[in-house]
Amino acid sequence: MCKKSINQKLNGKNNQQTVNYYNGSQYSLEDIEKISRRMAIQVIEEHYASANEKAKNRIDKFDNIFIDVASKEEGWAEMFEDPSFIFDFKSSQIQSAQTDDILSYKMLSNLLLHRSKNSMNKTKITSIKGAIKIVNQIDESSLAALTIATCVLIGVHPCTNILEEGLKVLNDLYGKILICDLPEGYKWLDQLDILNAIRINTYGKVKKFYEIMQNVFEGYIQLGIKKDSDNYFKYQKELADLGLNMFIENPFCADYVLLPFISYEQIDEISDEKMVNFSEKQKELLKSIYKSYEKNSSKISEIKTKFNLLLDSFENIKNINNWWNNIPNSFTITSIGRTLGHVNAINVYPDFPSLD
Repeated sequence: MCKKSINQKLNGKNNQQTVNYYNGSQYSLEDIEKISRRMAIQVIEEHYASANEKAKNRIDKFDNIFIDVASKEEGWAEMFEDPSFIFDFKSSQIQSAQTDDILSYKMLSNLLLHRSKNSMNKTKITSIKGAIKIVNQIDESSLAALTIATCVLIGVHPCTNILEEGLKVLNDLYGKILICDLPEGYKWLDQLDILNAIRINTYGKVKKFYEIMQNVFEGYIQLGIKKDSDNYFKYQKELADLGLNMFIENPFCADYVLLPFISYEQIDEISDEKMVNFSEKQKELLKSIYKSYEKNSSKISEIKTKFNLLLDSFENIKNINNWWNNIPNSFTITSIGRTLGHVNAINVYPDFPSLD
């Protein structure tokens, strides 16, 4: 029997392979191709079955975490009566099938819970839907950075009006978010920009962290009212006439007193939150006192220096300052990024305030 060979070009690249066969054999080249294709399909089916099983296991883990998170809410099962919620729940299951990351499962669970609480707010639902689609593409480090950025740029601050106590609360919050090293360089910004969680500003750098903190705690970067001055006695009497005793010693300048508000706006915010039910007359007086604070640029500059030194005494805040000031580009956080940052903050710190 005469041995022959033929040359077949397979898949381009001029990669010639020789297929040998014998005249009279029961296997033709076409038969060999069919056998090869059949074997390839079998291998694919075996791997598909394995992938399918892995996906089911991941979805089961996610479902269990979701039930554990959601069942803490009163009437949680009612959310499944909403067809649009079911759609987002299925979308979350699809995302969960693509990762083994437990943090992603918790994030998806809290995003769904956030969605059920805002079922009538289309703007928020749009942001939540966007967050669900990308949550498993963001690594732990970038998520921590996004959460810190949300806290910093939104101006999250503690409810207490005692400065050091408030900074301790903020330091503890940052510590719970910092479960890993924060990313450095440009790549994490680029990824979050691609995912529409942030928008990078081509020009400019981020504002210095301590400058941002000075704006957040503006009410303490003031001189206030000088003790034993005419204004001091005048406002003491007016406050007492309205049943208020509000002055506290300026923590950075012992000769002066302040009102216990971290900002002028907080006078209204506290009333809105009903932490203190100020009357309109009381609010008017408090605002008048705040506006009458003594202005002395030299002394206020000294106060800022002392405030920065106080910030440095809190380890997590100091670490955030060092990291933040080395971010290479300024950026803004989108509604999707804000939602992810907010939900992750709630995940690690359940008492995190609403950003609405």
